[in-house]
Amino acid sequence: MHHRNHSVTLIRLIAALLVLSGHMSYIMGRSPTLLWGHAVQGLGVKIFFLLGGVLITKSWLSDPHPLRYAIKRFVRIWPSLAAFVVLAALVFGPMLSRLPAAEYYANPSLWAYFHNLRLYIVYVLPGVFETNPYPNAVNGSLWTLPVEVFMYLFIPVFCFLFQKIKNRRAGAAVCSGLCVAVFAASVGLSLAPGTRLVFYATDWVAAMEVLPFYFIGMVYTLFEEKLSKYLNLPVAILLMIGFSCFDFQAPLYTIFFTPAFAYLVLSFSFVNPISFGGKWAENLEISYGIYLWGFFIQQTVEYLVLKWGLAVPFAAELLVCTALSALFGWLSMKFVEKPTQEISREILKRIPAKHEKGAAVR
Repeated sequence: MHHRNHSVTLIRLIAALLVLSGHMSYIMGRSPTLLWGHAVQGLGVKIFFLLGGVLITKSWLSDPHPLRYAIKRFVRIWPSLAAFVVLAALVFGPMLSRLPAAEYYANPSLWAYFHNLRLYIVYVLPGVFETNPYPNAVNGSLWTLPVEVFMYLFIPVFCFLFQKIKNRRAGAAVCSGLCVAVFAASVGLSLAPGTRLVFYATDWVAAMEVLPFYFIGMVYTLFEEKLSKYLNLPVAILLMIGFSCFDFQAPLYTIFFTPAFAYLVLSFSFVNPISFGGKWAENLEISYGIYLWGFFIQQTVEYLVLKWGLAVPFAAELLVCTALSALFGWLSMKFVEKPTQEISREILKRIPAKHEKGAAVR
């Protein structure tokens, strides 16, 4: 029996739990938990972006057909997002709002919330979560979606140009230069706190903190056969333990942390991959649903805890929110992601694939 590599699935679940834990701190009005000097939700996002760089680049290289690629990316992102937006705005929103239903549905900000369907992120529903410690925000985690989709567009263009470079050393130099440039920009912006550059309702300065990981994942995939032999999980763990012993200051901290953490995640994901079979294993593919629903569920639980005057410890509230987020993630996977993927597979059968050999450096 063929068994899939579930290391990536498991580490994405870990990333989702890190994001839930970090957001729980903000939602309850606490200081966020730190790991290696980073708020844990930031580490979770970095993991998602690093593995996104790997998986999306592999998707393009294995099937470099623009229409087929666009269909796969659209089906991965949009149907589950649409389900969340519609249910949050039209079903759960009026139940949680301080406004009467008629006033809620007539409020212009309700219909503005549907801009999320075009990835123009709007965070507020009328009268919802206004008295929470982290007020008003319905879906604080969705800010990364426009950044992710930008990289969906960037990867095919870069891979196409990269394949036009016949000289391998020149190709390696271009990729290395790109990573260094993005990394340098990220380090430079970290020295100017408070700087913002908002375009299409997205703060691209904040995005620069995580974008280097996407580029690392992309470049790793282009040179996977040469680089994979250097991955080593025990070495990666020892490297992070050693890193923890030093009190680095910015920008040295970022310069050392980014490659070390990326090396740890890549080593965990692709060295001696964890594999197991059985239909139950499919139920682990819930990280995107957790990403979509987790923040909203946490805000809802906190709202109800305060409304009912309960005194709930942080760990207990986080456990409840994690269980509910996993449930909604499973429901999203079962009733939205899987059915739409089946439909997309039928559509893709009608579009001939175009395979290119030698896309990555051998």
